[in-house]
Amino acid sequence: MKGKIASRYPSPDGHYSELKVCSSNAGYYLGTDFTHTRGDFEGLVEPGSQESGYFPTEEAAEAA
Repeated sequence: MKGKIASRYPSPDGHYSELKVCSSNAGYYLGTDFTHTRGDFEGLVEPGSQESGYFPTEEAAEAA
C-alpha cells in the first residue's frame, strides 16, 4: 500500500517504498522511504514521508 502523502508527490528522480513502520528519535510511525534512481544521489535511500503520528512502540505502530 502506498502512503497518501507520498502518492501526491511523484518524482522523476526516484520512487517511494510501500507503507511501513519507520522509526526516529521521537518514536515509531507509519511512513515510506524514498530511493533516488538517477543523478548524483542514485541509490541513496532516505526518509520519504510520514503518514501517521508517533507511536510509543514498534508493536503499536504495526497494529495501526
